[in-house]
Amino acid sequence: MASQRKLRRIQLITALQVFDPASSQLLGVVNDITVEGVGVRVREKMQVQQHYALRLALPAAINGASLLDVRGRCAWAGVSSNPDLFDVGFQFVDLAPDAVEVIEELIRRYQR
Repeated sequence: MASQRKLRRIQLITALQVFDPASSQLLGVVNDITVEGVGVRVREKMQVQQHYALRLALPAAINGASLLDVRGRCAWAGVSSNPDLFDVGFQFVDLAPDAVEVIEELIRRYQR
């Protein structure tokens, strides 16, 4: 998968929680992020190639938003270093220009 990535993964100095916007259920925590996608550590395995609605809880408001709703295609899924969890990679789908701006600012503020 790394060979298909165009941008270097960015780890953040803060934990971002990811929720299912329909149920508000916590899905997991961001491992890394770019404007093309996000790596998330989750409790339940997700289906590769399936599209998911994701809500990222931002550590502080960016451009007036404390939440970022995006759609992502599950590009890959595998067992995490913790065998009770899974690492999942999402490729963003139809990311709006304002969402790109929020992600860029998130990376600028919180890049490790």
